[in-house]
Amino acid sequence: MAKYEIDYFEIPATDAGKSSAFFSQVFGFGSLSYGPDYIEIREAGVLGGVNGDASDRPAAPVIGIRTDDIAAAEAAIVAAGR
Repeated sequence: MAKYEIDYFEIPATDAGKSSAFFSQVFGFGSLSYGPDYIEIREAGVLGGVNGDASDRPAAPVIGIRTDDIAAAEAAIVAAGR
């Protein structure tokens, strides 16, 4: 069976700076700015980001999952009906 782990997450926001401040204040996470619309979340145990340019598309989080066996992962997804 393939092994899986969460590789990264990305959260949509209308204001990346305010969202970054929230994660810092509440959880103590550090951040790295890549400009006004994208902030990398640090110290969460997983690579994360806040995308502040979500106004032109549906707001939905992104979660990347890493696997050691892409063929087995694909077969499992197909078998589950997705």
